[in-house]
Parts: sequence; structure tokens; C-alpha cells
Amino acid sequence: IASALQSVSSMYEPISHSTAYQKIKHLIPEQSAQAFKHQTEKWFIDMTAWGHTEDQKALREKISAAIDRLSTISFTYTSASGETLLRETEPYTLVCKAGHWYLYAYCLVRNDFRFFKLNRMKDLAILHQTFIRKDIQLDTLPWDK
Repeated sequence: IASALQSVSSMYEPISHSTAYQKIKHLIPEQSAQAFKHQTEKWFIDMTAWGHTEDQKALREKISAAIDRLSTISFTYTSASGETLLRETEPYTLVCKAGHWYLYAYCLVRNDFRFFKLNRMKDLAILHQTFIRKDIQLDTLPWDK
């Protein structure tokens, strides 16, 4: 758990992760502290891409804030085929898969849930319109498609 919390901090740094890590660390008896440190430093998983920019981190934090407030967002999105459209969505979940960040959101243009790759998003705006969150099951999402 401690290693996972440290690794998550490479992608996203809310205060709760560092607080949770500190609580776990304080549970370790002093005589085991060095062994704990060795074990938790054995693995570090950094899911960010090389050349990771602060712009991407700021975008994730802005989307995360919209998710917390249940606010719709709009952005210009360029698809893999090069088509560029203005999208308005109800943001649900930020997903990091294979080092790439995606937004899983209900698209108000397509009237369906969609994945949006963050590095294809531009001009993101948090709108004043709020939404009622639909029930989703993350374990049944099409992660391999």
C-alpha cells in the first residue's frame, strides 16, 4: 500500500495520498523502520510519459475538480482520425492506462459514455451547469477496447 501511494504521487498529488502514507509509516515500529523503507523503495511505478508536462497535470487537476463538483465541462477534442469537435461532457473518471490519461465521461454531443484521451483535449472549461451522476460500474468498462 505504501509503495502504491508513493507511485500514485508521480501522477497526481492530492494531500490525502501523502497523509495516508504518513499514517502508514507511523504504524511501523522504530526497529522495523529501515526494513520498511527498503521494502517500499524496492518498487516505484511511474505511469507518466517521458517529457511529462505540468500542463497535463494541471488539466487532470481541473477535470478532477469538475468531477468533485459534478460540473459539466467543454473542450475541443481532436479524434485519432483528425476530426476536431467541440464536446460538452459530464466527467466521471480519470483513467491512466499504459501511461496515457483518459477521461471517461458522458458525452452530451453523442448521448453516450466515451473515453477521451487527455492529450487530444484543448481549451477545457468548467461550466456552471451541474449534473446528476449516473450509476457506473468501473469493473465492467471496456478497458481492452
